Amino acid sequence: PVMGIAVGMAEDVRTGIVDRLRVLPISRIAVLAGRALSELAQVVIGLAVFSACGLVVGWQPHGTVLETVGAYGLLILWAFAGVWIGTFLGMVVRSAETAQTVGFTILFPMMFLSAIFVPIGGLPAPLRQIAEYNPLSCVAGALRELFHNPSPHVSDAWPMTHPVAA
Repeated sequence: PVMGIAVGMAEDVRTGIVDRLRVLPISRIAVLAGRALSELAQVVIGLAVFSACGLVVGWQPHGTVLETVGAYGLLILWAFAGVWIGTFLGMVVRSAETAQTVGFTILFPMMFLSAIFVPIGGLPAPLRQIAEYNPLSCVAGALRELFHNPSPHVSDAWPMTHPVAA
């Protein structure tokens, strides 16, 4: 959601839609909150469809109901944070192309320097330390733990041994 909302917000600022909405007799936060809530609703619908498709093909959460609800809550909370980061980025750069470039420049390396795609145990020491404290690694570890999808123990760093708390 970060890149999409950043590009959309930058385009809305550039075309003047935000300025037109600001002159209406509405709360100043209504424009941003409305966009954020609509993006979050889109994420929740996508998550429901994705989960339903997973259930159809045989995926199932192995944790308790409370852990599963916690995992979905974490996903929604993470998406909510991403929506606001994207909104901020879109308001600051004011160009859709710049928002996309900045988003890729920051998010692309963050994804690959995390424990999402590969075990971080095989990374060289400096990259492993970055990956251990990468927020994406913590979220991936927390979701794996809450859904009872085990991942190998690769690090003694606090965020990797306590991903849900992190």
